[in-house]
Amino acid sequence: MRGFIINKQWCSIPSNVIFKGKTVIKVSINGEIKELEKGLNIRQMIELLEYKQKGFAVAINTTFVSIQNYESTVIKNGDTIDILAPVQGG
Repeated sequence: MRGFIINKQWCSIPSNVIFKGKTVIKVSINGEIKELEKGLNIRQMIELLEYKQKGFAVAINTTFVSIQNYESTVIKNGDTIDILAPVQGG
């Protein structure tokens, strides 16, 4: 289903549409197309997605982003975002 997240609410509206004064962008998160409010940084996106797992890494367009840069890295339209968790095994 197409939609985007604003204030932890899933909204089904086409991309790049103004919604209550907010513009949305289309991104791929772990292979799923999502629409998010324009101007979010990585920390805000993780909070909105309610991602709670500890010890994960984030890559944007195949480049890993350090935790120190989560606040300053703004998500852009068309970004491919991977949230990766460690895998145990042998």
